[in-house]
Amino acid sequence: MSTNDYQPGPKKSREEMQREIERIRDELAKTVDQFSERISPAYQADRIKSAAKEAAADTKVLLTGGGMPEDDDYRTRNVKITLGAAGVVLALVALKVIGKMRG
Repeated sequence: MSTNDYQPGPKKSREEMQREIERIRDELAKTVDQFSERISPAYQADRIKSAAKEAAADTKVLLTGGGMPEDDDYRTRNVKITLGAAGVVLALVALKVIGKMRG
């Protein structure tokens, strides 16, 4: 689109333009607040804490015969990560015990 194609809309009164500017400022302020909240360390820590609790609960359900969460791939992935981490910890503990027994 070239600059010659511009067709101005109906003229707005000063009050209409002022209201539109205020509306846009309010929207911008809300957006900035949302971004600030999402990048805050406290918000991120809460998200990680919630995900860890959910993964632990889902893993408990799996280990007690309830199966994997079928409705959410993210939750299924977290269960697998939790089980993998537990397996690694158990392997390290076993190696440490075997090492102490030998030496």
